[in-house]
Amino acid sequence: MFKFVSSVLLLVAAASAHANPAEIYGKWQGTQTDNGYVFNIVFDFQPTVLEVTNTCSYQGQSAVAKASAPEQVTDSQVIIKSAAQNSASAGNLTCNVDIQPYTFNYLVNGNKLTLTLGGQSLDFVRVP
Repeated sequence: MFKFVSSVLLLVAAASAHANPAEIYGKWQGTQTDNGYVFNIVFDFQPTVLEVTNTCSYQGQSAVAKASAPEQVTDSQVIIKSAAQNSASAGNLTCNVDIQPYTFNYLVNGNKLTLTLGGQSLDFVRVP
């Protein structure tokens, strides 16, 4: 289930915009829901590494999976250089992170990060 969600999140491409690469550095959080499952996803963009944390919840159970992959950030793109996967389980719940090599554009507007794929936009908010 989450593999599909994480793949969508990592395949994103936004409208072309130029920004200072440092604007994307830091943690960005978004929440996805599907049939009672809640996925709280945090992207931690750093100058050379992307860390993704997925906290999955379902019917009172919760599990956290994390993975990191090397990246390069430009003024308009994040280039994921290699794949990384991880999973964690709690009871009957298994939580996954699946990072794949992709290049995607980003748009930062204050404390909002927008990632878009073919007309579908995903918004994240900056977290401390």
